[in-house]
Order: sequence, then structure tokens, then C-alpha cells
Amino acid sequence: MLRDASNGVLMDKLPIGIIILNSTGRYQSGNRLALQLFGIGIEDLIDKSFVQVVDDKKLTETILQIKYEGASLSQVLITRNKRTLKCSVQVYSVNGDESDLLVAVEDVTALRKMEEIKKEFLSNILYRLRTPLSSLKTGLSHLGTIAEFPKNSDENELLNMCSHEANRLHALLSDLRALFSIETGISKDDLELENFEVSFVLRRCIEDIKKLGGKYPSGCELITLTDVKLPQLHADFEKTKIALTILIKNALQFSLCEKPISIMCEDVGDSIDISVVDKGIGIQPNSLDVIGEKFFREDNEITRSIEGNGLGLFIARSFVTDMGGHLYFESRGVEGTVFHISLPAVQGR
Repeated sequence: MLRDASNGVLMDKLPIGIIILNSTGRYQSGNRLALQLFGIGIEDLIDKSFVQVVDDKKLTETILQIKYEGASLSQVLITRNKRTLKCSVQVYSVNGDESDLLVAVEDVTALRKMEEIKKEFLSNILYRLRTPLSSLKTGLSHLGTIAEFPKNSDENELLNMCSHEANRLHALLSDLRALFSIETGISKDDLELENFEVSFVLRRCIEDIKKLGGKYPSGCELITLTDVKLPQLHADFEKTKIALTILIKNALQFSLCEKPISIMCEDVGDSIDISVVDKGIGIQPNSLDVIGEKFFREDNEITRSIEGNGLGLFIARSFVTDMGGHLYFESRGVEGTVFHISLPAVQGR
């Protein structure tokens, strides 16, 4: 039996729309706001189920998922009457009966519009910064090759400082662009999966690190734990290279006394595990749960002397996850840390 939303005095005072459906999917009660947002009336619900009246594929699938697949809460965005609605569906229990469903609906049109404006603004800023910064780096590099300043002169020191700061800005801009692509979903949508050799991507990582002028111990080695040739990876080459470069650079930066790092690869069936092992300072116990979160950096005497913005591991983990892999680590205290990247291998071999 339908109950007019105007009788739900308490529900009508809520700032969000509420619809309660019975076990057959029929409207049981709700408030005026929900009916207004969906653009339906009580009379529309007399002979039809709620999903028939609303007639939205995504909302129907969400309701069926909650009802038949055991999910406790699910959210979906739908477009209705030129408005963006966020619908949250969950089990509604009355006297222990968990057969009813509650649909909460909010008008997020303005919020989504603001998010689109912010996204466009940030994208424009990040794009516009790239060209002048690249020109600045090129100019400073060229100046360094043609200027003949004495090695210990103020002019040479100033040139080196400007080049160093330009490189820092370039690294920060690259990280911010990666962060933007991750948080907007662009990174996952733009995946270019292909097959390639693990050894090839590792060589490219090491070449890039050398070009950046980072320290690179001669004892760094690639150790393969399998007796047979490793299968190819099935992943996005550039994102794999970025993730591995981040881990290798971190290992080099935090290794003590120039101790070498090891890169080990192992075939584990449907994936390949790539481990970056260092003999560095390890990870403090109180930081284990937050390593890899955005902008997090351990605060100690050693980390304060190393440049960084706390985005590297977050970017690496996000890229690896998007490709269907996993990034995890083992801290060995003062004996160092092992970071693992597990990525899908080519099947049917």
C-alpha cells in the first residue's frame, strides 16, 4: 500500500531524498524531495515497480546488486531531468527484516559542475607550466655549456643552483600531472596494455636515472630467481617504467654508505614479481600503515636531507593497481626494505 510522501513529516525535513522499497521493489514510503528529484509522482507508482518508473539502467543494476549479490551499500550517479543525482542504495531493516531497500538521493549537479571547472583549470595550469619550464631548463643547460665561469665562482654557483631548482620544479610538475591523471580517472582510461620484456623496462629505468644525474652504485645488479626465461609482462610500458623508476630511485636515495641495491624478478605463474631490495634505513614501525599515502614522508634526520614531495609511492601504487597488479613492501628495520611490484604476465605460454 502506497503512503503519500506528505505524511512522512520527519523524512520531509531531511536535506536528502529518501525512498523505501519493499521486498517486491514497490514504493513503500518516501519524502517529497525524492519524488521531485526523480521527477515522478505517487500516482506513477501505483501499478509499477520503482525501477520501471524511474527507468534508469545504472540505478536498476545497483538495486539488483544490493538485493541479490549481498552487497551492503552501493552508490551510482545518474542523470535525471538535466540534473546529476547521486543515489545510495542499502538494505533497510525493519524489526530484523532485511528485505526492504532504502534509496537515498542527492542533487550533486552544482558540485559536479564545480569539479569539472576545477579539473579543467588544473589541467590548463599544468599544461601551460610545462612549456616555459622546459624552455627554462633548456636555456640553463645551454648556458652551462657555453659559459666559462670558474668552477668555484659565484656565477657558476648561481647557475648550478638555478639548474637544480628548475629540475626540482620539473619533477614536481611531473608528479602533479600524474596525480591529476590518477584522481580524475584519466590514468586508468588511458592504459595502453602491451607485451614486453622485464629486462627491457628495467634497462630503460636505469638509463633514465643515470640521465637525471642520480647516484647509481656500480654494484647494483639484476638477479633472476627463475631457471627459465621470464615470460613477458602484459602491462602499460610507460606506467611500469615510472613505477619501477620511483622504487629504484627511492632505494638509491635511502641506501646507506653507497651500499648496492638488488633488483630481483620471479615468475609466479600468472604474474611476475619484481623486487627492489635495499640495505638502507628501513621504515619506522609507526609509519608502516601510512607509507604510500599522498604527501606522506617519514620525518627523521635522513629523510629531511633528501628532496621529495611524498607523491612517488602513491603514484607508483596507483599505476600498478590500474594495470591489475599489486605493490607491497617488507621492512627489515635497519637492514633495509624490499618493495615488490607484481604485474600480470602474458598468458598461454
